[in-house]
Amino acid sequence: MLYMLRLIFEGVCAFVPDAPFFTESAGQWVAGNPTEVTVLFPDLRKADVGATKRMRDPHFSAVVFDLETLVRAKTSRFVDLVVREDGCPLEHGVCLLRQEAVSIEATDGRPEGFQFASMVPPGDFPVKTAEFASVFWLPRIAEVQAGFEVAKETLNPQKFRLMPLELVGTLAIKRGYFRCFGLNRDESGDPRIWRFAKNNVDPGVWNRAVGNRFALEIYDLADPVVLKLELRTNDPMETTLAFLPRPGEKVVEIEFSNLEPELIFADSGLQIEGSPDPDFEEFCRRISKNGPAADPVVPNLKRGSTSLGDVRKPCAPATFSGFG
Repeated sequence: MLYMLRLIFEGVCAFVPDAPFFTESAGQWVAGNPTEVTVLFPDLRKADVGATKRMRDPHFSAVVFDLETLVRAKTSRFVDLVVREDGCPLEHGVCLLRQEAVSIEATDGRPEGFQFASMVPPGDFPVKTAEFASVFWLPRIAEVQAGFEVAKETLNPQKFRLMPLELVGTLAIKRGYFRCFGLNRDESGDPRIWRFAKNNVDPGVWNRAVGNRFALEIYDLADPVVLKLELRTNDPMETTLAFLPRPGEKVVEIEFSNLEPELIFADSGLQIEGSPDPDFEEFCRRISKNGPAADPVVPNLKRGSTSLGDVRKPCAPATFSGFG
């Protein structure tokens, strides 16, 4: 029986394609043609105060999976945690990234290649089914923090043997279909309109919906998917995990997150009240070639909104234009 692999990404992670997902031409956004994407997970395990003078809570990068889909493990480590949600019989394995380069081996009958949902929606939030999948909702550093959109070449996994101090993990994506998998929403379920601004009176940029979760899907698999975690330190070690769907099911899901510990294991529909944390600042502080920004932007509700209400924390990923 053929099945699908779905990798889900959320939290503070940076996508660095070999060509931008979208470029602006004559005032219009046009889809690009990336063929490979590197995912960077910045090391945010310590609480910190950045240029915004607001506290950023510790974040932990984790790989989370259903233990019943794990069919083989070759390591002395196995998993770091086993988690069971209240009222749910499923147990999840958790591997906390600790300066590891992650790779995926998935064999199908399709030709190699990377694709992404490239529709440019006409409005500030999706209204049609096809628009929800668009990677257009992935914040682009080129638009929200101009001049900081190129990632440091020293963070390119092809350029280093030991993991740089700025990172806690990396992942190379060379195939599959990349799409938006979740949007920040208000209490009524509609997508929130967010702006990125330096203060509350700044009109800001972006001013549209923000994707919280993104997915890479690889279809028509028959053999086990192999996930390798290679420790890139002076004391190297490799963890190898293999997955197949539960009996009778056709999907294997593996989540990659970089969130506060209490959110890693929370329901994806969790509602959190309050102002957004300055997590987005970390992209310019740790990833950008020209960072850190002296006056970074942070996400806020669009001007004119009267209340945050109960909204899912907009701890969004972002995309850079490339390494340089």
